[in-house]
Amino acid sequence: MKSCKVFLGTFVLLLVGSVAQSLQAQSLGTVRTYFTTGTGSSNGALHHGHGLGYDTTSNTVWVTDGELGDDIFEFDATQPDLTTLAPLTRLSVPSYGTIEGLGYDDTDDTLWYIDIFGTVRHITKTGAPLGSFPTMGVFGLAVQHEFIWVDDWRQAYKYQKDGTFTGVTIPFVSGRDIGLAYDDDRDLIWIGHWDHGRFEAYDPTTGTLVFQSPVLTLPNGNGRGHNLGYGAGKLWVATESLSADVIYSIEVNGFTLGAGSEPPCEPVEDPDVRTQGFWKRVCARPHPSGEHENLPGYVGCVNATATFTDVRNAYDLCDRLNPTPKKGKGKPVGNKGEQAAAQFMALLLNVCSGRVETSNCVNDPDLGETTVGDVVMYIDMLLSNPGRTFEDCVEAQSIADLINNGLTLVPCP
Repeated sequence: MKSCKVFLGTFVLLLVGSVAQSLQAQSLGTVRTYFTTGTGSSNGALHHGHGLGYDTTSNTVWVTDGELGDDIFEFDATQPDLTTLAPLTRLSVPSYGTIEGLGYDDTDDTLWYIDIFGTVRHITKTGAPLGSFPTMGVFGLAVQHEFIWVDDWRQAYKYQKDGTFTGVTIPFVSGRDIGLAYDDDRDLIWIGHWDHGRFEAYDPTTGTLVFQSPVLTLPNGNGRGHNLGYGAGKLWVATESLSADVIYSIEVNGFTLGAGSEPPCEPVEDPDVRTQGFWKRVCARPHPSGEHENLPGYVGCVNATATFTDVRNAYDLCDRLNPTPKKGKGKPVGNKGEQAAAQFMALLLNVCSGRVETSNCVNDPDLGETTVGDVVMYIDMLLSNPGRTFEDCVEAQSIADLINNGLTLVPCP
C-alpha cells in the first residue's frame, strides 16, 4: 500500500484528493531579497507594495505601491541576492480606489490589475487602457491563460477575460488570506502568506489544496506582503510591512505534477484507529502494541502541522496528549484548546502510524463527506489560528474524537 504521507526531512505534507496524491516531493527553497530605490518615497524605497506580477517576456516584476500614488513600477528580476533595484518603468494608471492586485498576461504581453472596489482593468505595458469589468474580488489577481482569478480574502473567483463569471471558486482552506499567482509550470493557483505566514497551492480545476508550506520567517525583516507572483521557478512577494519595503523571491523546489509521479496511495480497508486514551497509555510505558518504541519516529510527522511546530521529541508529543490540569484540580481537563489539541494529537498518531490513511473516507455530521487528510488540514487550520475561539476548539475536538473512535470513518466509494 502506498502511503499518502510525503516526508521531507522534518516536514511532512498530508496530501488530499486524487490530484494531491500524484505529487512528488515538495518544498519551498532559497529566499532572495531585493532592495529598491528611485521610487520617490522619503527613503527612496518601495513604501507599500501591493499587487505584483512576473513578466515572463522581459524577466521583470511589476509592483504597485499603495502609498506612492498607486503607481506601477517595473524592476529587473534577474539580479543576484541583496541587489538594490531601481525602477525600469513607472506607470500612473486609473483606479476607483487603492490598487490591490496585479498580474502579467503572457498571451498578449499586457497587465491586469484590480482595485479595492473589485474593478479589474486591462492595460498595455505603457499604461494604455484596454478595458475593465466589475468582479466579486477585492485583493489578489492572477492571469491563467484565458482566465482572470481574483480573491476576497476567503476564496478566489474565476472570470473570463470579457468579465463573465465562470461560477468556479476556490475556498481557502486556511481561512483568510490574499494574493494570487498562477504557476504555469505546474498548473496551480498559489495564495500568499499575509495572514498565516504560509504559502499554499491549489489545483485550479478541482479547487483541491495540494501544497501548504510551513510558516516561513523571511530574511531582512521578515516582511509581509498581500501580493504574489510566479515566474522563473519562484514565488515573488513585495512587502508592505517594513520601513523600506523589499521584494522577495522564493524558489519552488522539486514540486511537480503529472507524468512520472508516484501512484496514488490507497485507504486502509479496515482502519485500526485508537483513542486518545490508548495513545496516553502508549506514552506512559512500554505497551504490548509496540507503539511506545515507535513514538520517536512519529515526531517529524506530527511536527509538520502548524499546531505542533513546537513538538521536537517523544516527550513533547506525549505532553500534548495530556491537557494541563487546572490549578487545584486533580482531573487533567486543561482548557478547551489543550483538550482539542490532545484529540488532534491522537488523530495524527493514528495517521502517522498508518492505522488510517489520509485517503480514508469520512462522513462527519458537520463537514459531510470528506477524507481524513481534509479533516487533518481543517483541524490544523482551526487550532493554529491565534484568533481561534472556544467554539473552534469544541468543533476541532469533536471532529477528531469521532474519527479516533471510528464513528465517522466510512468505506470509500
